[in-house]
Amino acid sequence: MTRRLAVVGGGPKGAAIASKAAALRRAGHSVPDVVVFEQDQPGSAWSGHSGYTDGLQPLCTLAERDLGFPYDRDTFGTDVAHTMLADFSWPAFAVRDGLDHAQYEQWVLLGRNPPAHADFANYLAAALRNSGAQLVQAQVEALDFDAANRQWRVSWVDASGHRSDDFFEGVVVTGSRFRC
Repeated sequence: MTRRLAVVGGGPKGAAIASKAAALRRAGHSVPDVVVFEQDQPGSAWSGHSGYTDGLQPLCTLAERDLGFPYDRDTFGTDVAHTMLADFSWPAFAVRDGLDHAQYEQWVLLGRNPPAHADFANYLAAALRNSGAQLVQAQVEALDFDAANRQWRVSWVDASGHRSDDFFEGVVVTGSRFRC
């Protein structure tokens, strides 16, 4: 039976969990499949489309403190740290996808100015795609623990109003928009 982890929220924590799970899997570790529930779009609080920011503000955290930081080799091994750096780091995203139509080289040469919130949202979305995690675009409405089966039931509704639920071995709730 495949173990699954539900992550409520497609922001930085959700993207970090999905990315680390992918890196661990690529290094041969047994990890649960990650299913991310996001009602809008990955990184929506940063994108400029959800009312939390206009997307143009500079990111206050250094871009190098990305999803893989601090790249701890002692906990999961060099292979996982390398995969996080090669596939899920800010530089990997910037080289692969560019920053606001600029190149990574120019970003570094011009002083590594803080990226805009919208660039950070694009980074989070790219990391989620690259992780292979399943993204469910829906609003989670309820979480219930089934003690007999030792599983969590996640209930959600999608944009068309269709209601669904499914069972998971674990749940992580991120962000501030979840209410049930």
